[in-house]
Amino acid sequence: MAVVALTSACTSTSPITVPAPATTTTSLSPRSSLEALDERAKAAIPSHMAFETLGAGPVNASGLGPEAPVEGDGIGEVCGALLRVGRGTSVARTRTWSGGVNLFERVHVTSELPAKALVSMVREKAQACAPGAEVAVARPDGVEELFAYCGANDPGAVPWSCKAAFSRGNAFAFVVVNAESAESASLQLSAALPIFAEPLVKV
Repeated sequence: MAVVALTSACTSTSPITVPAPATTTTSLSPRSSLEALDERAKAAIPSHMAFETLGAGPVNASGLGPEAPVEGDGIGEVCGALLRVGRGTSVARTRTWSGGVNLFERVHVTSELPAKALVSMVREKAQACAPGAEVAVARPDGVEELFAYCGANDPGAVPWSCKAAFSRGNAFAFVVVNAESAESASLQLSAALPIFAEPLVKV
């Protein structure tokens, strides 16, 4: 597996967005529509206990409480740049798992934009700023688009991370697996992806 430093290139922090066609306008959906998107986003995230079998000990989870949906349209950070949905209406939810594992997921459910466009954005950015970092992982059943890559983090952080972007229809997920070694991060990503994907492909 070829691994490169995720932070060695492309350190611009300028937001990256999906270009909007000239004929596209953005409008707010009715509250009921936003609530429906939020219900789908919540349903797309695995439960608090979903990763117990992967860890070396108990797993703690946070997020997905009764609070309002996550604000903003950021989908994930690639090489120091925050990528954004950029157009249309979307609702996001996040959850972190710690303890026996170190995992993070952010789910976006969009009203119009096909989620595969967000996977393409992650792929293009990572291939440009971290060439050679892409890793081959099995695509879980029901997932339409998938891209994954791994690399070393800056000193002081968890040494290694593997990240994956995947989608089905209008549902998109960006997941991060942190570990002490490249091998451990890659193995945990392969084991965790089917668990992440199972609820998302049903919404």
